[in-house]
Amino acid sequence: MKKLINTLILAILTISLSAQSKEYKSSMTISTRLLDSALSINNNEMLQELSVSFKEIGDLHKNEWLPYYYAAYCHINMGFNEAEQYKIELEINHAENFILIADSLSPYNSEISCLKSLIATGRIIADPMKNGYRYGEVVTNCLKDAKKENPENPRVYYLIGQSLLYMPAEYGGGYANAKPYYELASNKYNNSELSNGYAPHWGKKENLKLLKEASY
Repeated sequence: MKKLINTLILAILTISLSAQSKEYKSSMTISTRLLDSALSINNNEMLQELSVSFKEIGDLHKNEWLPYYYAAYCHINMGFNEAEQYKIELEINHAENFILIADSLSPYNSEISCLKSLIATGRIIADPMKNGYRYGEVVTNCLKDAKKENPENPRVYYLIGQSLLYMPAEYGGGYANAKPYYELASNKYNNSELSNGYAPHWGKKENLKLLKEASY
């Protein structure tokens, strides 16, 4: 009897976990598609709503890092869409809170390191004079970590190219020095296969646009 009860409990748990997995995948796929749409039109209102949705998914599936990663990514882009310093800092602070949760669930993750570099970039944009030197080093170190954690991640090379593009020419910046990284990123974007419909895939269109500009 005890063996039968244990078997029934195991079967119930398996069915429950399977249902939760399907719910998670469905929620993430829908939310990620909506995120792509919001990013295409730089809609902060949609990004705010999606950040809340991703957080709710994460709170329901507490071992998953991707919902918090995407919540952070929403706020990073909201910050980049703002013009006033305090608004940029507010969104970047929200992003940092979410990425800390994601990092605790999945340490040494190349995708998370890429977002850490964008958070540092947001600090620079908010106050270049105060934060430029300090967070410029953070950007560089985060991208070094991201490359080491996954050398095949195309977003690493796209972001390195961006970092070089906006660096003063006397320090090795500009289109000529950024172009090889855009080319490398493009190759890796083209050769990468998404494991599912909600895996990180941002940056491909932006990288191609910058590669074309660097080729003129």
